[in-house]
Amino acid sequence: MTLPPYTALEAAYQLHYYLGFKTHYLYPLLRTPEHRTLVSSVLEDVCSRQGYHLLETNISDDYLRLLVSLKPEHSVSSAVRMLVTKFRVPLFDEAIAPGLFEYVLSVGRKHGFAVDRMSLLPDHMHLLIQAIPGLSIYECALAVMNNTRHWMEKQFSGVLKETDAWDVWQPSFYAGTVGEYTTAQVRQFLSLGR
Repeated sequence: MTLPPYTALEAAYQLHYYLGFKTHYLYPLLRTPEHRTLVSSVLEDVCSRQGYHLLETNISDDYLRLLVSLKPEHSVSSAVRMLVTKFRVPLFDEAIAPGLFEYVLSVGRKHGFAVDRMSLLPDHMHLLIQAIPGLSIYECALAVMNNTRHWMEKQFSGVLKETDAWDVWQPSFYAGTVGEYTTAQVRQFLSLGR
């Protein structure tokens, strides 16, 4: 008699993984409190969405150390891909930045959002934007990524060829809200109205 294969399992588990990531060429990309806060926020958001449990985080100027608890169905490689953007190529430099900034501003004007601040690192970009209520953050990100990829192909095809970074962007982004009031302050305000 042949028994059917198992299709579902229950597990008791304690799977903790220590993950370490260095910045490119140990460049001190994480030296400011703002950068560290942003990285912490992104990590917490990704872990929350993916069902990872972030036990400990240590961020230094050029190194990120994590202690993460994963479920048995999670693979370490997929967790690493989710936590740190893969295949980051140091594509952007001071020669590209001014023109790219101007182009991103024009993309915002065309699509109905304002770019308040921008910073460009060798392998990614940060934007602080304001958009009308009818425009989703997804639409803003898509407009920026598609238009800047086209712009890079027209203006810096030699750089893309040399770095083999024709896609320019990974097909993912992080979005977070900002404001002058903290979540705790808003909660307190809302509870006063009860």
